[in-house]
Amino acid sequence: MKMTKLDNVGLVTPDAIGRGAVSFDEAAIQSVGHRPG
Repeated sequence: MKMTKLDNVGLVTPDAIGRGAVSFDEAAIQSVGHRPG
């Protein structure tokens, strides 16, 4: 059975998504020098 892109997305856990969001947020903070808002 061939795995589609959608199937691969289904393997991503909320925890992994949360870590990705935090990493992205930290990178954004460092790029602007402070937390937006």
